[in-house]
Amino acid sequence: LYVSNNAPTLPLLVDVSFQDEGAAAGDVIVANGNTGQFTAIATNADACVRLMESAGDKSRVVEVLEKIGTQARHAGEVIKHLRQLVRKEKPSLSQVDVNKLIRDVILLIKSEIDKNNVTVRLELDSSLPMIAVQNIHIDQVLINLIKNGIDAMRHKEANQRFLFIETSVYNDNKIKVTIKDSGSGIPEHIS
Repeated sequence: LYVSNNAPTLPLLVDVSFQDEGAAAGDVIVANGNTGQFTAIATNADACVRLMESAGDKSRVVEVLEKIGTQARHAGEVIKHLRQLVRKEKPSLSQVDVNKLIRDVILLIKSEIDKNNVTVRLELDSSLPMIAVQNIHIDQVLINLIKNGIDAMRHKEANQRFLFIETSVYNDNKIKVTIKDSGSGIPEHIS
């Protein structure tokens, strides 16, 4: 998997490794950011109850329930990964549709995207092959790159904050995920 965060001035290439590098359970930072997943699940469930009790639009309930499902599956993947680390088990791989993974990640952090007035544009190649990965690793890389993009656009006017995510196949069987933001990139004095 090739993941690229293409800032206008300096592309950042991330090589994703799918093997556990011997991290101890206490070293797992991934878990810290996911306690919010359980809070989000509960909040969304409460919203569904309120929607069902109100005379409002019931179709919104389906949207919120889909979000709850995505958040619960992601939290389950985190827990599964932590158990494997604690037990020092070999990580299990599953066949994944990268485009679905991207859509799920967007749904997971939609509140942050909305809060920062970011418009997300997806150009996802429907001919991508399934790949064997640990979902949680790819999720975390995508979340970090998207959040970095959001941070890079904070100084932009709200109507100028765009995040582009594209998938494609290259070299016949490799998947390329490109994430671009409309931020100004890394200042030259830093790069």
